[in-house]
Amino acid sequence: MPISVPGPCDAAAPQARRDAGFTLIELMVVIAIIAIATAGVSLAAFPRADQPLARDARRLAQLFELAQAEARAGGRPILWQADETGYRFTRRPAWTPRNAQAAVTESPQADEFRDDESLRPRKWEAGRVQASVEPAQGATFTSEWIAPPMRVELRDDFQRIAVMRDAAGRYAVQP
Repeated sequence: MPISVPGPCDAAAPQARRDAGFTLIELMVVIAIIAIATAGVSLAAFPRADQPLARDARRLAQLFELAQAEARAGGRPILWQADETGYRFTRRPAWTPRNAQAAVTESPQADEFRDDESLRPRKWEAGRVQASVEPAQGATFTSEWIAPPMRVELRDDFQRIAVMRDAAGRYAVQP
């Protein structure tokens, strides 16, 4: 009985298999590397909505709407002020002096909404935040129904987010 079958030499077969293409393991490693790189780029390019500065911006847009409604209902302007540690809403109290001397000597204290759960002074959730307001006169909410556009830009060490008010009084958060 013959031990070998006539045909091509068996020594050439492993060489032909190596030159044929990629193995399944090699393809899976390449796909895994591409997936990790894509995930890294997408996380860096698009800020997550659950980041503290984004939450601060969304909360601020809602509080701006509330302050505008409060100013319209009360008939007195409300001013928004911010620094690196937090922000607050203030309103001059309705005050009529008793006489001329009281008008000169007594000055009413501003209402800072300390007892109001919604408009109370707050700390930034994102830590240290720099806020800038355009136009330069600041974020003032009046009883007027048509308010000028406003842009409040919030910045921390990692990103910038803007809270915008259009001429119709709608607020939007823009990354």
